[in-house]
Amino acid sequence: MRNRNYVLTAALVLGLLLSACGGNDGAKSRGGSQAKGVNEVLESGQQAAESQKAESSQTGASQETVDITAASRVVEESSEASVDLKGADGTDIDLTKLSATMVFSEVYNIMVNPDSCMGKTIRMKGLVAIYHDETKDTDYYSCIVQDATACCAQGIEFKLADNYRFPDDYPPEGSEITVRGRFDVYKEGEYKYAVLKDAVLENVNTQNEGETTAP
Repeated sequence: MRNRNYVLTAALVLGLLLSACGGNDGAKSRGGSQAKGVNEVLESGQQAAESQKAESSQTGASQETVDITAASRVVEESSEASVDLKGADGTDIDLTKLSATMVFSEVYNIMVNPDSCMGKTIRMKGLVAIYHDETKDTDYYSCIVQDATACCAQGIEFKLADNYRFPDDYPPEGSEITVRGRFDVYKEGEYKYAVLKDAVLENVNTQNEGETTAP
């Protein structure tokens, strides 16, 4: 669904992660939402760790390993920052190579720093979300990805190439897709939005039709 309130609360965490693009002029996402702030997730994990440590001290037992939280996932999966995102077919940024945590953070970085991604081809895998603008009678299609904790969702709008018919060739909402397109940014009103232009559907799975990660 269309979300004009871009997620900024995750900046401190995601800023440490992989960034394939650079720049300062951020873009809005028509397909992102955050049901729970990343900072809130980290604070929850820290409180759980402190609670478990206190219980271990009282019983004299050795400190046990705390369940992996969003924070530890960031640390453990940061090694993926060295992954070459260049696709074998010449795709500039192939997000399908990354895990759930890393692909979410990379989409975030692309949205925050769109300038250096302009014109690059991006491949991503996620679920289709559709927002219908009643004032313009227009549908916006986005490919949505979630982080590993399933608490946050982010996405990029896509517009299929001219050889696709609208809306007949567009996938149903909730479909799992792999889409590849040329990254661009356009302005609508006072906001700028990111989009994959001339996009191609490389895979469509309608098993989850009707379900999306965005509310």
